[in-house]
Amino acid sequence: MKALLIVHLLIIGLFADNDCFASKVKQLAHYASFPNKYTTQVLSPNRFFGVIFDKDNNGLFFMKDGKKDELLCAVNRSVDVLWSPNSRAFAITNYEGSCLTRAQLYKVSDTTHPVDIEKKIKASARDSILLKALKSNIDHHVIVIQWLSPNSMEIRITCRNVPPSEKKMTIYDLSYIWNYKTGSSKRIPTPRSEWDFPDIDCKRYE
Repeated sequence: MKALLIVHLLIIGLFADNDCFASKVKQLAHYASFPNKYTTQVLSPNRFFGVIFDKDNNGLFFMKDGKKDELLCAVNRSVDVLWSPNSRAFAITNYEGSCLTRAQLYKVSDTTHPVDIEKKIKASARDSILLKALKSNIDHHVIVIQWLSPNSMEIRITCRNVPPSEKKMTIYDLSYIWNYKTGSSKRIPTPRSEWDFPDIDCKRYE
């Protein structure tokens, strides 16, 4: 009886996340990280479009009518692709290097002009801590976490900065909700988003 109760509580905890569990499972069906050994493509929810990874050319390509179309971006290390629920757009998080990650939004109606998500959030958030974070000189990562609706997504920005004249390191960890239709963005409140670590040898990072 006790074992059954434990299993029951675990199931409740699994399904009682901030977002609907079923919604997360559905979203994962239209998400992929490349390169991986299981698949080379990820289809839109309506299955009319897709993004395909071409390992021979080391790039991501848009797929339309079941055929490979134009090049979206090169893949230096790895990328995440996440489709919007209405199949009208998809986001690509490009892990270009160990210290640099960029995120872009592509609309299926015009995949040749991607939207730089960092620039859009910077322009709309008007957040002083964000401006400080984006000046970081070591780590700079902008990552799409999930779609929250057909038009909005959760974005995480993490940065690490070591001012050359100071013996300290500052780490930033910020999350935003960005709506690409309205252009608005709002920071998600967190207990803490900035940490200072004193007595850091700055010469290691020069």
